[in-house]
Amino acid sequence: MLAIDTSTPACSVALKIEGRILGAAHDGPLRHSRVILALVDRCLREGAITTRDLGAVTFTAGPGAFTGLRVGAAVAGALAAGAGIAVGGVSSLAVLAAGVSGEKERKVLALLDARMGQCYAGFYAVGKTVRALDDDRLSAPQELPFAWLNAADMAVGPGLVHRERFAARAPGEAADILPDARNLFRCLSLASWQSALAPIELRYLRDEVARP
Repeated sequence: MLAIDTSTPACSVALKIEGRILGAAHDGPLRHSRVILALVDRCLREGAITTRDLGAVTFTAGPGAFTGLRVGAAVAGALAAGAGIAVGGVSSLAVLAAGVSGEKERKVLALLDARMGQCYAGFYAVGKTVRALDDDRLSAPQELPFAWLNAADMAVGPGLVHRERFAARAPGEAADILPDARNLFRCLSLASWQSALAPIELRYLRDEVARP
């Protein structure tokens, strides 16, 4: 199975094969569209397989950077369609939360910058598996649910987005991390699987909030 993450300025690809997970990542000024296929090729070459050997493709479906999400979905869909296999989208926030290691279950507040003074936020239980404890949302930091802040064991996110604006109520433990395609494999129970020939819906959240 191939996994693709393009939800932030960094992007990564991972391949799960015969019990191993191979990964390749890029975090730099180049756009995702310039590097993503090279990362896919690197993983396939290291695994000594081609796209015809894949059983499925999974990717981060949002929320996150609009352009990056579209690039990831397009590549995932094209690879899956070419191989005649299913494609499955997973919340970027679930994948971010899955970066917390350890078998003991912890309640994790996952945060990504949504700009305009807002953040994308998700609340997950992370242990041997990853479970959604509520729906992902777009929120001003000071309007995050008190129940999340009160119950969370830790907060995670790149740069700990807007943490200074709710530090008094936020969990004491925090980790400055990015979503990683390798962690998509921990979130497969949350994936929305579909035919690659069907339109892929991305989870922008901001569009959903804007609807009347």
